[in-house]
Amino acid sequence: MGSGGYTEDFQANLPGHYGEQDYADIMEACDYCIKNYPWVDGERLACLGGSYGGYMTNWIVTHTTRFKAAVTMRSISNWISFFGTSDIGWTFGKREMMGTPWDNEEEFMQRAP
Repeated sequence: MGSGGYTEDFQANLPGHYGEQDYADIMEACDYCIKNYPWVDGERLACLGGSYGGYMTNWIVTHTTRFKAAVTMRSISNWISFFGTSDIGWTFGKREMMGTPWDNEEEFMQRAP
């Protein structure tokens, strides 16, 4: 997970830290656009995404009220229900959450949007 546009160090440190630096980066980019582009209305923002972008869309709408609309597609909304169902492989969530839901339920719940 994570974008190929991020550095290798960022991607290596992403497991167990979803919704942290990536969320801060997105909010900083929004602030920049609102400040520097007069046609961007900061009171009428929307966000959308699929796959990891969908996860971030879910994370965004549960951590801020600045967006008036959101569309999430093909995304993770709950790491526990996602575990064992990925088309990437049934253990995909094990790497991302540093364990399994039955061994690390608190972390799985904390990282769920």
